[in-house]
Amino acid sequence: MGLSATIGFCFGTRSPKYHHNVRHAYNAGLLLKNFIENQGLLNPTIAGHSLGNIVVSTAIQNGVNYSRYLMINAAVAEEAYIPENAYTKDETGAFGPSSNWYTNTRRTMYHPAWRYPNGQPTDIGYDPFLWSSEWYTLFDKDDVRSTLTWRNYFGKIRMDARVYSFFTPTDEAFKPFNYNPLASGAPTDPREYPANVNDWPGLDDVLAEWLKSLCFDNERLGNYAWSMQELLKGRMTMEGFTQGGWGFNKVEGGDYYPCTTLPDSSNVCNFITPSEANTLIPQLLKAKPLFNKNPDNESLFTDNPVQFSSPDAFAQKQMELLSNEIPSLTFAAGHRGVKEFADKNNIDIRKNYLEQVPYSPWPRKPLINHEWRHNDLYNVAYPYTYRMFDDFVSKMK
Repeated sequence: MGLSATIGFCFGTRSPKYHHNVRHAYNAGLLLKNFIENQGLLNPTIAGHSLGNIVVSTAIQNGVNYSRYLMINAAVAEEAYIPENAYTKDETGAFGPSSNWYTNTRRTMYHPAWRYPNGQPTDIGYDPFLWSSEWYTLFDKDDVRSTLTWRNYFGKIRMDARVYSFFTPTDEAFKPFNYNPLASGAPTDPREYPANVNDWPGLDDVLAEWLKSLCFDNERLGNYAWSMQELLKGRMTMEGFTQGGWGFNKVEGGDYYPCTTLPDSSNVCNFITPSEANTLIPQLLKAKPLFNKNPDNESLFTDNPVQFSSPDAFAQKQMELLSNEIPSLTFAAGHRGVKEFADKNNIDIRKNYLEQVPYSPWPRKPLINHEWRHNDLYNVAYPYTYRMFDDFVSKMK
């Protein structure tokens, strides 16, 4: 390209075991940092696509020197780049509509079994202080459990003007489920994906898309991927998704799942109602959370402060828990950019490159809608996407 800068690309992957790949990406980020330093690469430009942004963000968070970072269709929780103080409760200590927490989380990322147990907008739900996503708030800062959140995980990147997020709301991997009874109204742009599911978790829609992918269009296979992998934490039999997350702590006969013995000697057990659970003392949740505990991590569930043998040992456990058991309450950064970034650093791929006059034709029907999909960076030929690549070069200079 005739530039003195060095550019490296880290691509994501399409796999049903996203949570495993997150951990692999984290470790690859540590290796990337070592590689750049060992090779003596001076201030390279690094680009990441999809989950490749975990790789690049990890390297930067751990101190690698770089000149620019191009985040493309980033499959990383937006909240990882947002400070923790953006998720505070309101003046009364509640998670209500006037709280920063409510403003900066996304309602369609709340699991309906916890927020709308009976599927009605007037339901009393389980208060967010009971959720696994908020468990970290129970602990003092000298307790490692206080860092078991995606929030501010890549905080160093947020404060750097050399980082650019290239996003698009039409990315099919980041399409949100719409189970929320309170969600209504059409999108402002009809080409953006509208609310599309009326019941949790939209698995009928997911399966329909997958069947279509087998017969007609293999790009449909990744539809809803972000929402699905976050909302199914703790609620699937797939390895890594059986504990934590949105699963309930249903220990038969326990405090949260009391049982009654019937005359025929059988037991009937019912999980405590939201009204009952919402009166629990938060400090009791340290050792006995309302979400499903992972027996492999029993040492974490204690009233006493928890420490690890080394920072590296905890870093691996932290990433395992974030990948498998701690859900994000935000969309992916590649869906609508990162709120905390300056406007010039959030770049809508479709509006900035594909819809500029003179319009470029588009190889996918409808030809004029320029529907950018998750892997179009390398699936669509350069004559259709040259404006974006030209901007990459411009930002590298």
